[in-house]
Amino acid sequence: MTTQGQGDAFRHSAAIAFLLAPLGTAIAPKLTTVFLPLLVVVLISAAMWHSPRWWKAISQSASLAACLALSLYAFLNATWSWNPASALAKVAILLGLVLAILLVRSAVGALTEPQSRAFSIAFIVGAGLAIVYLLIEVFTDNAITRGAYNTFPAIRPDNTKRIELADNIVTRVNLNTLNQGVAIAMFNLWPALLMLTATPDRRRKWAIGALFFTATAFVVFASEHSSSQMALLGSAIVFALAYKWSRVVLRMLSVLWCLAFLLVLPASFLAHDAGLHAHPSLPYSFRARVVLWDYTAERTLDHPWLGIGVNSTREMGVASRKVLTPAQKEGFRIRKEAGDVTIYRTTGHHTHSLYLQTWFELGAVGAALFALAGALVILRAEKLPRDLHPYAAAAFATFALIAAFAWGMWQTWWMCAVGLLALYLCLGFQRGESRAHL
Repeated sequence: MTTQGQGDAFRHSAAIAFLLAPLGTAIAPKLTTVFLPLLVVVLISAAMWHSPRWWKAISQSASLAACLALSLYAFLNATWSWNPASALAKVAILLGLVLAILLVRSAVGALTEPQSRAFSIAFIVGAGLAIVYLLIEVFTDNAITRGAYNTFPAIRPDNTKRIELADNIVTRVNLNTLNQGVAIAMFNLWPALLMLTATPDRRRKWAIGALFFTATAFVVFASEHSSSQMALLGSAIVFALAYKWSRVVLRMLSVLWCLAFLLVLPASFLAHDAGLHAHPSLPYSFRARVVLWDYTAERTLDHPWLGIGVNSTREMGVASRKVLTPAQKEGFRIRKEAGDVTIYRTTGHHTHSLYLQTWFELGAVGAALFALAGALVILRAEKLPRDLHPYAAAAFATFALIAAFAWGMWQTWWMCAVGLLALYLCLGFQRGESRAHL
């Protein structure tokens, strides 16, 4: 086989990884831990194929320095966590993500036009197939998942809280089992629309983009994942505003990001004092979060400067549930159709808020470093061509909104999902910048 033929074969093989990544992670979100390193290797290998010295294009920046400073502080902070070994492992993943995106940012700049086009098309197709899968699951009561559980009982979750059994047959899978996959679909949305901007046919670009956005919206609002629903609405508004006032919106996002860290403690107290946890019209999950946020904010004041240590929320939550005080056991009772439910005043397994968890575990020092790192990352988007600003702003808003209400910040699948979002955006920006230079 000629060198050209080998290059084509490699490009097509590598493109398969970009097709499978968005689809596979939407079906099984924990696969983010597999696909992120795989795609990093694919991009570096592709860059090396035509540009062996691609690594010389690695550039330093203030945002990189801030991310590294946050990682180094987290390493120090992990030494006084409840489980230092586990904490150090989590911080190692964080540092690995920062370095991986640094390498990816340089590698995508060394891709040839056929390579970047093939990877982008494959990603768009894979993200589209992920939406089709989620649509089927949402509107058939998880028919595919139920079939998989009944065909292969070994893959059923150990915790049967989210499935219903009859004669050892799974008859129902709760819709909220799709929440992680729906969040992955939201992370795929803006990178996919960004890559579509490289389509030369204007009508086709807008038609496919409108279809992709509409299908994603159907999935998100048919699901039970309120965080993704808020992220879709919020990011769409941000995109529309950035389309007209791009630099102003990017700077406002950096300010709002910092304000989220600054105001999360008083906001947690105010929400509880306002009685939102007792408001019957609000969803149960949100009311439970209000109680959780209030108690966690109280405990944050015990160690306000340096926090209780990386990844300690889960360890502390497990321990505190074994020895609850009378006040914690009393908690707050909510009347539901299935019977009264008591929401204990504990920190839980995680805080359901990146901003509050940062304060609780990393203290004021960590909150300041995280706020600075995020602000510098979004401000760096100003260096991109102006027509790419709305996509950067919308993607950042998506992450910021989901992180405000959803999972624990140190969950490995979640960290890798954020890494994949950054990787997809790097590829999308490369496509957009190439088009701008034509």
